[in-house]
Amino acid sequence: MTQAGPTGQGPTPPPGGAGWGEGGDASGVASGLQVKTVVVEKGPAPGIEYAELPIRLGAYVIDMVLLFVCYFIVATVILAILLFTGFWLLGWVISAVLYAAGSAIYFIWSWRNLRASPGQKVLNLETLDAKTGKAISMDEAVKRYLYLFGPSLLAEVFSFGGFGFVFIGWLVSLAAFAYMVWLLYTVSQSPKRQGYHDVQAGTVVIRRIAPAA
Repeated sequence: MTQAGPTGQGPTPPPGGAGWGEGGDASGVASGLQVKTVVVEKGPAPGIEYAELPIRLGAYVIDMVLLFVCYFIVATVILAILLFTGFWLLGWVISAVLYAAGSAIYFIWSWRNLRASPGQKVLNLETLDAKTGKAISMDEAVKRYLYLFGPSLLAEVFSFGGFGFVFIGWLVSLAAFAYMVWLLYTVSQSPKRQGYHDVQAGTVVIRRIAPAA
């Protein structure tokens, strides 16, 4: 029998977080600048927990290393070819475009088709639709990528814009860094560990664990 709450109130809600489709949206992020510890909610299903910030950072580092290695190899080949032809500046432009395109394909395709980036796969994480727990749509994947990496890509554009844009490039890079720090803060302040980019895209990052016996 359901236990009654205090006088004048309804039944006491059961412990644990809400299931799929029960509030996996903007309500998961605390409003305002709050310097406090926000306890993560219980996962939406047995064997599933909301991914904490440290393990998400670990997956991000793995992804960045993989991307850098691929980019370094491709950029080195392109620059080596164009350097001998006198078009080294064009090589830098092509390299920047390839990095942006490659990064977008890397994350958007893997989130959409594998339910996780390669770095997330290594650490048993998945990026899912916050309301249904299913694979995210292409629209959600694109939104998440732009909200997560948009400012950083803009900084890259200015860094390849020539000497006339050096000062602006520094400012944009500083703003992009501040934005990334703020994203980390929003993740830490969400009971479902949804950062601002997750809220805007309607996604959530979970970790598969062995269900309790």
